[in-house]
Amino acid sequence: MESSQTLKRLRIVIVVLSVLLVISLAALSATLIHFSGLQDLATVEIPNNIITPESLSHEAEYGQALYHADQMHNAVVLTNTSETARPGSETTIELYKRHAEDNDPFQVTNMFPGDAETRYYRVRVSHSADVTVHYHATIRPGYEKLAEVMMIRIQLLTTGQTMYEGLMRDMPESVSHTLTASSSTTSELEYEITAYLDTRVGNDYQNKSLIADFSWWVDGDGGLTPPGTGDNSNVIIFRIAIAAFVSAAVIVLLYRRKKEAQKNER
Repeated sequence: MESSQTLKRLRIVIVVLSVLLVISLAALSATLIHFSGLQDLATVEIPNNIITPESLSHEAEYGQALYHADQMHNAVVLTNTSETARPGSETTIELYKRHAEDNDPFQVTNMFPGDAETRYYRVRVSHSADVTVHYHATIRPGYEKLAEVMMIRIQLLTTGQTMYEGLMRDMPESVSHTLTASSSTTSELEYEITAYLDTRVGNDYQNKSLIADFSWWVDGDGGLTPPGTGDNSNVIIFRIAIAAFVSAAVIVLLYRRKKEAQKNER
């Protein structure tokens, strides 16, 4: 009688564990499919038609003509003597919980009319709610002379939006972009930032330097998360796999005990 009750209990436990095993395997498959889809959606492409100093604007071409007409005795050919970073060698900026601000120093010196300096930045934000990413170029004290004529163009390559173009010293308090999220994720923004001199700039600004701080920040860190929490797929998959393995092992063990009990009963 006692042996029959034991067998009955073993059958119930085996059935329950079998159901849990099936659920775990189904959850594992669904998780793999889900995160595979997220990786496809998270792919960011950088356009190939990168803005070059020669194509900044029609105004630059018009300014070049004026410059040569007014100063034929000291003509300056439109050139780009500054190095231009290309996509793939961009600087990475990280924003996350307890690190809601990051910056990168920018320096130019001895620029001629028409010269330009382009930098590329990848801003990586770890967040679990909607956050607004701000950017501002702050010119350091002591470099006011070249700041009088230094232009800046800020393009968000992620959307193709030109966020600002004008004098660096006159740019607004910040240019912003909002990132949306309903769960922990890591979002990326691609920036192309070009500092340049108009071709009509006079010789008074030669042999001058300028240093500025390119800053990105998020107001507060309520929506930010620690870095890396946006990609916890491996942890989830590992836990589900362990649960499935343990369930299968217990089922095999109980099945053996059931067989032994049936054998002893006979």
